[in-house]
Amino acid sequence: MRHFGHLLLIVLVLCQAAPTLARGQSSPRDQARKHFYAGEASYRTGSFREAVRSYQAALKLDPQPALIFNVAQCHRQLGERKKALFYYRLYLSDWQRKFPSRPIPYDKEVQGHIKKLEAGLEAEAGRAEQDRQAREARAAANAWRPITGWTLAGVGLASLAASVATGVMVDRTVNDYEAGAAGGMVYSDLKALEQDGERYQTAHLATLIGGAVLAAAGTGLLVWHYLLDSESGAAEVALAPGVAPGGFMLAGEVRF
Repeated sequence: MRHFGHLLLIVLVLCQAAPTLARGQSSPRDQARKHFYAGEASYRTGSFREAVRSYQAALKLDPQPALIFNVAQCHRQLGERKKALFYYRLYLSDWQRKFPSRPIPYDKEVQGHIKKLEAGLEAEAGRAEQDRQAREARAAANAWRPITGWTLAGVGLASLAASVATGVMVDRTVNDYEAGAAGGMVYSDLKALEQDGERYQTAHLATLIGGAVLAAAGTGLLVWHYLLDSESGAAEVALAPGVAPGGFMLAGEVRF
């Protein structure tokens, strides 16, 4: 990491002669020098975020290529590749524009940083593209889960609704049977009511159990797709199906 040369370069630029002002006044270059010294103090202690703010403030007051170099150095130290690459390139072009007859200080070093930054950005872009392709492939491979999950859950809920209806029919048949027995209904009619009640009871249990299984399976697929297999992968789900008074109950807990 350049530091003494970095300091020497900037001091040489900032210490160029400036117009004399009335006592008590400070020129933009004097103010820029104060920001520069603050940036140097922060740079030495590794406070690169504070340093870049100070260098940027100096750069606004005295747009010198050396200050651009300092800003680039800070962004590189912070791992901000795109910004560092921008300011290194700006430093080279600005120096050539302002001092075309002078060699560029740290030219080889800057070119080396630029190559490393470009390689790092290229590798980062490659990894991002691979991640995107992997996500798309995973989404395509798992596209069946939400479709199947919602279908099973919908059919399960419809079956549970049917179980409620058949349960009502069971209760109604039982009441008719009891009323008929108390009122002296003939045996054949009572037997018919009993058979109807058994059929309703069978249908009620079948739709209740089948609906519960389908709803639980659909819910499990949806939880798997949207929570357990999400990007965070940080969810834990516990499902506890059961029978409650008058119907089916599915209790669940999701922990993140």
